[in-house]
Amino acid sequence: MAFGPSSTGVERAAALSRMVAALEAAKKARDSGHNVQQVRGMLKAARSAFEAGDYTTAARFANQVLDTCADQSARAAGGPPRAVVLERMSDALRATKKRKRRGFNVEQSQELLRQARAAFESGDYQMAMDLADQALQLCSPDSRSASAPR
Repeated sequence: MAFGPSSTGVERAAALSRMVAALEAAKKARDSGHNVQQVRGMLKAARSAFEAGDYTTAARFANQVLDTCADQSARAAGGPPRAVVLERMSDALRATKKRKRRGFNVEQSQELLRQARAAFESGDYQMAMDLADQALQLCSPDSRSASAPR
């Protein structure tokens, strides 16, 4: 007697959802004039994996399509690539944690990082980069506003 959906059923539904989102992103990229040849191959691989019952691989390919389309969109808008923004946000987070361990008040940096994450998740990579840069600046040794220990 089953008490809920099987893990395979949940995995299947999650993979299908990611694949639908990936297909929509690919269509949007194509309609915006982007070259989607590489994306087509990933979509085909996702479909093949899905049909073979390998839902984890299907979801992974779908996520790659979403990342690729997001990067194309950011480059077209003149913004930084996703990976560059993630790295900058990680740098800012590490710097903030380091300052906090040293006893400094890092509330402003933490708020900037929260805003950067929200901007990143909404696809506004330029805003996320700018906010991460501001958080890094607050954590720099010569920053006056964040230099006094708590």
